[in-house]
Amino acid sequence: MEENNKSDQKMYYRMLGGTGLQVSVLSFGFWATYGVKDGLTNEEGITMAKECMSLARQKG
Repeated sequence: MEENNKSDQKMYYRMLGGTGLQVSVLSFGFWATYGVKDGLTNEEGITMAKECMSLARQKG
């Protein structure tokens, strides 16, 4: 099994509109999905987002 080399892993960032804030593409995608779509807001969306993040972290 191949080990993950942390120096090879990259997190990509984008500017958040005209706010001057730099956010990861992952967090921007979460906002666009779990912040506004029907059935993915409030507690349900938070739970689903946490599950997705946990799985992504487990998979590297």
